Amino acid sequence: LDWSQVQDLLLVVEVLSPSTQRHDRFAKRLLYQDNRVALYWIVDADNRTIESWRPDQQFPELTSGQVTWHPAVSSAPLVIVLGELFAPI
Repeated sequence: LDWSQVQDLLLVVEVLSPSTQRHDRFAKRLLYQDNRVALYWIVDADNRTIESWRPDQQFPELTSGQVTWHPAVSSAPLVIVLGELFAPI
């Protein structure tokens, strides 16, 4: 797809890897922000954190406890406890 075909992209989640870390944190993030993607999570398994980016933010919200995502189209939020997510690592 190209951006003209995307109608409602509510959340994008990237898991960092050493080979794509710079691209994910800069080029992709700016692309998603420029295209007004509501929320972009960058999952950093090495640091056991999630960076949350919104379109107009200059700096991320850094989370190490839990993240909650509750889009308007959902009746219940998605809650991810990072300690449980990263436990097998």
